[in-house]
Amino acid sequence: MRTPPIDGIENAQATDASSKTVQTAAPAGQIERREAGVPRSATFVKWAACLVAVSGLLMSLQAVDTADAVVTTGYHLTARPWKPLGTPRSRYLDAIEADCRFTAQHQDVSGAVIDPFQKRELQYATPYFAYAVGTLVDAGCAEDLLPSGVQAMEHATACFAGGLDSIPDRHGNFFIAVLTEALEVYEGHVPEEQWHRWRERMKTPLRNVISSDANNWETYAMKGEWARACAGLVDRSSAISAIEQDWQARQHARIAPAPWFLYHDRTSDPDTLSVEVVGRGNLLALANLGYDGPSGAEIRRLAEEGTRVSLLLQDPSGQVPANGRTDDHVWVDVGDQLAFEVMAERMLEQHEKWLAGQYRRASLLAFQSIGRWRRTDGAFAGSYYVTKNHFDPALRVGYQDASQYSNYNGSLMFHLAEAYRARTAAIEEQPAPSEIGGYALELDPEYSSVIANAGGFQMQANLRGQTAKSSGNFWTPLGVVRFARTGWETRLGPSDGALTAAGGVTFAPEFSEDGQWLRLASLSKRYVGQWSVQFVHPLLVL
Repeated sequence: MRTPPIDGIENAQATDASSKTVQTAAPAGQIERREAGVPRSATFVKWAACLVAVSGLLMSLQAVDTADAVVTTGYHLTARPWKPLGTPRSRYLDAIEADCRFTAQHQDVSGAVIDPFQKRELQYATPYFAYAVGTLVDAGCAEDLLPSGVQAMEHATACFAGGLDSIPDRHGNFFIAVLTEALEVYEGHVPEEQWHRWRERMKTPLRNVISSDANNWETYAMKGEWARACAGLVDRSSAISAIEQDWQARQHARIAPAPWFLYHDRTSDPDTLSVEVVGRGNLLALANLGYDGPSGAEIRRLAEEGTRVSLLLQDPSGQVPANGRTDDHVWVDVGDQLAFEVMAERMLEQHEKWLAGQYRRASLLAFQSIGRWRRTDGAFAGSYYVTKNHFDPALRVGYQDASQYSNYNGSLMFHLAEAYRARTAAIEEQPAPSEIGGYALELDPEYSSVIANAGGFQMQANLRGQTAKSSGNFWTPLGVVRFARTGWETRLGPSDGALTAAGGVTFAPEFSEDGQWLRLASLSKRYVGQWSVQFVHPLLVL
């Protein structure tokens, strides 16, 4: 049975895995020393191949021209028993409501959301909460939370009108889109005079509220300024001019490089595959809002192509790939969920029903993934751990400097509310690419990561490790950091591998040198990996 092309990759399913004998290839790695003058034969040749063999993950791949972006067989093994998740849209509201009820307990009399650990208002927690409550009320749910949402809107819009120094932690870039979108969900639920007061406050000039044109922060402002133009809050031509300037000066270069079209935040080295979702997601949202400036078609094309590639990066449990700043943060999976919902609807409009079904399935896998980190304990019930572990959040395990309980629960509820609103059509689920497999890819050197998937069993390996701390953490260890299959807990310990100034742990060799046992994962300054393809048979895949 042949299935439609996915992302330019054609998959053909064999009804019996033994019915086809295909000469296939598997990924392997080779380690070489970084330092000049040191022998390259460091005894760690094909370390990834050894690990693959030990794990039983033997790739079903066909060697192709090296110019191809993705190595693919055109075949995959018989799928394991598969059934649709069938998650109703209302489940998104249930999750939002539980988190909002937790957050409402931490509002002060002004309506500001106070972080339970830092004991003050942080960043964008208040407007994100306001939008989430408005979404609930507009959907006919949790109407008793309306006063809390109104207080949050009153406070957040007043901060916005006061300019950058009135906005918590000078995070004005993050206020623009969420408060503009919130006007829509609160309309008709508050007195008209109050709603118009909020609207007037949202006309504050862009230059008065933005604090940074760096990395993904600027994409929040681009998305927000176009949302304001659509709502009639700012001049349309001025908004287009600002967006075009940002795109041409900085943002185009972050997402344009072929063949992946993934967003480069460049706030850790190797680059972050978590914050990648943020920059690309905001550009996709800008396109989805109908941006029609001179670069509108290009922005849409690049953001959509990058989101197609991200289908291959999601692991079968629904997680975003490992590595880089904010690795293993729960809210990032919701960023993927939102992008996949947008694309599911988009593909349905284009009559790409199979691909629409894959995006819907991938979205539901991402939503299912965050469910593991929803808390049920006492006063924290309904909220989510910030990072993917069950340590006391006060210990800040796996956190970056900016990671706090209120802001990242806010991110989760905001983007989940956006995903709820983006999902409108009934779309039949189809197996996600990560559940099918039959591909391998090496990302560009800024990411230095490789992913291979056979029969729905996925491996991720890092060809470089981080050598200097960024945003309070070492994010990316050298070696294999993830083995994934549907239904598995795919993390290795409290994170995907581990790396600190004292050393690292991954699925990578340990060896004796001068009487000491050394772990490859600890030697990011000394070794890098090389990606190659080796022959192996597909029938040994787990």
